[in-house]
Amino acid sequence: MHDYQPNMRALEPRSLEAYRISVENYFNCLVIEQHVHRQEISFDHFERQFLKTWLARMKRTKEYQPTTIGLRLGAVKAFLRHASAEHLTLVAFYQASKNLKDPDQPRQPI
Repeated sequence: MHDYQPNMRALEPRSLEAYRISVENYFNCLVIEQHVHRQEISFDHFERQFLKTWLARMKRTKEYQPTTIGLRLGAVKAFLRHASAEHLTLVAFYQASKNLKDPDQPRQPI
């Protein structure tokens, strides 16, 4: 996150901050909902069941808008995509996350 995103992808500082906040949001959910100590968080905690719990928490407890939930999920998927490109043992985590869908957006009348 500190090297690849700013240097290789040349993301803007605000984009990096949004990315960091999204991943941090997921970590906070693991700590609060799953009672995982921050030092113990590993890629095993990116299994589909954990991600689904996180999505439900954002919708239910935090009452995030579908757009925000989609942005947060997209950031975690991007993180897993990069991790799986670096380490082939992590491809299964990325593949599982790809199947998670963003929440439906309410349609605006034309």
